[in-house]
Formats: sequence, structure tokens, C-alpha cells
Amino acid sequence: MAFAAVFPDRLVPAWEAYCSWTRRQLDAVTQECPLVRQVSLPTGHDPHVEAPETLLRLLVEQLDR
Repeated sequence: MAFAAVFPDRLVPAWEAYCSWTRRQLDAVTQECPLVRQVSLPTGHDPHVEAPETLLRLLVEQLDR
């Protein structure tokens, strides 16, 4: 939700609604498909640049499953 700080106040409720909808959709997919899992990294849009070791570990763990 920190991204909401870049929006004008009048758009924050729409952004928060979108985030809630996205979380619900992700939750539904992870419940329906055991091969899918959610992971949240403390990065921006470029986790491969900001946390490459963490991303690699997660990918390898997922492939091992």
C-alpha cells in the first residue's frame, strides 16, 4: 500500500480496492493450484536486480517442488 503515497488523495480508495481485489485473486489461485505459491519480497518492480540471491533461492525451491 506504500505505493498509494504517489497518488492524489482522491485516487487512494481506488488503489486500495484494486490491491484488495488482487490479493483475493491471488489467494483463490494459490488455494486452487498447489503448484502456485505467493511470496512477498521487500523490493520494488525489479526483484531480480534488488534481491537476486533471494529470488534465485525461491525459484530453485519452487523448481525442486
